[in-house]
Amino acid sequence: MLAAVHQVIFLMLVLMGLISKGRVSLLLEKRSNNGRTRASDAPPLVVIVGAGFAGLTAVKALRRARVRTLLIDRHNYHLFTPLLYQVATALLNPSEIAQSVRSIIRPGKNAEFRLALVKRIELDQRQVDTDAGTVTYDYLILSAGSNTNYFGNRYLRH
Repeated sequence: MLAAVHQVIFLMLVLMGLISKGRVSLLLEKRSNNGRTRASDAPPLVVIVGAGFAGLTAVKALRRARVRTLLIDRHNYHLFTPLLYQVATALLNPSEIAQSVRSIIRPGKNAEFRLALVKRIELDQRQVDTDAGTVTYDYLILSAGSNTNYFGNRYLRH
């Protein structure tokens, strides 16, 4: 389990720019096997949970790396929520702040998208269980987002 945690931390450091992006392919190839049997010429699979800003940035950062990326999200669109108020006041069309995830990641030849809800993550088995089946990964990036906290004020919620 500790090795899985190290892999998640490593990829997050790459995405935050604390490790050079040019070294991504080399480091991934060195660490990807971890005792599991896999075709030597097959690139490692990086599963990214969440198609928000962090998940899409991860796909973009790994676009040129020798990896396969699978982006999993429960929605098939990316919503730019900071501009919701402009849609509400009719300054923007809804189509200007929501875009299909597949169209965003399409330029990357190593990226796929799966519309699914993540039910459980088994770090020891390196598996993500979704309502669409189980995915076995080499690397995992969790970027599932957050929930708004109203700090107990029920009037702010509405």
